[in-house]
Amino acid sequence: SDVGAGGADGAAKADLICPRCESPVAPGQTICRHCGEMAIQCRNCRAINYANPGAFLCSECGYCAHGTHSFSVAAEPAPVDFLLRGQRDRAAALRELET
Repeated sequence: SDVGAGGADGAAKADLICPRCESPVAPGQTICRHCGEMAIQCRNCRAINYANPGAFLCSECGYCAHGTHSFSVAAEPAPVDFLLRGQRDRAAALRELET
């Protein structure tokens, strides 16, 4: 959802911005007076989280109006397949991979 908490303590909600026309929405309102769009919906997928309209992440698509998250993974194929049944197998596999 696009609703965030404002202020240092997060007690007061920030002004809503309409996801369609970017107009500010009056406090206590959920409908944009300019275009009629529901202001508490996700900007990315338009889903509405009625259970937690002030959520940091959209419950449907994971969009965050307050920042971005990026992840990267560096990997390469292992020389052999390992069957790990316990800590000993794990330790042996790590030793093999490090050589």
